[in-house]
Amino acid sequence: MSTSFNAAARLREIAGGYRASQMVLLAVRLKLADHLADGPRSADDLAAVTGVLCDPFYRVLRGMATLGLLEEAVDGRFQLTDLAQPLRTDHPESVVSSVLFTASIENTRAWAELEHTLHTGVSGFEHACGMPRFEHLRAHRADDQIFRRR
Repeated sequence: MSTSFNAAARLREIAGGYRASQMVLLAVRLKLADHLADGPRSADDLAAVTGVLCDPFYRVLRGMATLGLLEEAVDGRFQLTDLAQPLRTDHPESVVSSVLFTASIENTRAWAELEHTLHTGVSGFEHACGMPRFEHLRAHRADDQIFRRR
């Protein structure tokens, strides 16, 4: 029985993986790792510097801690873990562009159309975004720059 419980728990984790990718994407968009590069900060301080509401952000920060991106100290301040260091823009192995591309709303929508692709042969990206990926990149310079840097 414990094997099926472990399998069930792992399958739930896999199915909820989109939540983890969106938290990593949010960390990148808010430059959270850059804001924490000099040491721990409170949720209030981080909310103020990133321009978000503190109460929901605190819950997201705790979610990021469950992923291993942050650690929450007894005093409520958050600090980066080693895992999250490459989310800094100045890190020599920065994954910022890769995360911006991989977890983008366009890619999320495209993967949500996987079954459509299997039934029709039309790429999920084209179905979700209304045009093929490279046409989209030509029309959206910022996305194209992120794509090229990843």
